[in-house]
Amino acid sequence: MKSGLMDEKVKVRFKDWCTIKGIRSEMKQVHWLSKAQLAKNTLTVLAFTVFFGIFFYLGDGIIAMILKILGIS
Repeated sequence: MKSGLMDEKVKVRFKDWCTIKGIRSEMKQVHWLSKAQLAKNTLTVLAFTVFFGIFFYLGDGIIAMILKILGIS
């Protein structure tokens, strides 16, 4: 019985959220990153992307070399 009550509350919240007033109130609650935080996060993502790109490239090369030595490929 308790879960039915929760479902009704969720439906009401969703219905309220689908209005312009609801969307504006939700947008006010959003935590936007500062330019410094955004730049730091962007650099972190780019660094990890480059690192793992090099890692997988080298790993693939090493595996290909081992297979070539073994005469499998």
